[in-house]
Amino acid sequence: MQGRPPASGTGIAVIQRLRPALVPEIADAVAATREGGVDASFSLEPHELATLVQETRVAKAALGSVAYAPEGLETSFRRYRRSLFFVRDVRAGKSVSREDVRALRPGDGLPPKFLSSAVGRSLRTDVSRGTPVTWEVFA
Repeated sequence: MQGRPPASGTGIAVIQRLRPALVPEIADAVAATREGGVDASFSLEPHELATLVQETRVAKAALGSVAYAPEGLETSFRRYRRSLFFVRDVRAGKSVSREDVRALRPGDGLPPKFLSSAVGRSLRTDVSRGTPVTWEVFA
């Protein structure tokens, strides 16, 4: 292992994250690099390859996964968030205008990010003032 830095988990993590296809390219194992050969300068010995595989698995586990769903106590606090409500009576078949809907508490309706999706849609049923905006009211 002359001239080679020890395996670094950080380096492996960066390689695995930025260029996953690069890891197999650098994992060219040979019986012994000291025996020479055309690819001896960039090949890995079996124990180095084992370290690379182990650290790659550790790096993959460290990346984890992203979860955008609420967890734990956050679900109980959703009620205190703002959500969309009808602020005036609207008849079935009419298109919802921006003036018909507002973001208010409690969080019983659609999240405010769906305001632009709700505006302009026609209603399936009559809705009265104070009704939470849900997908079910739209035609």
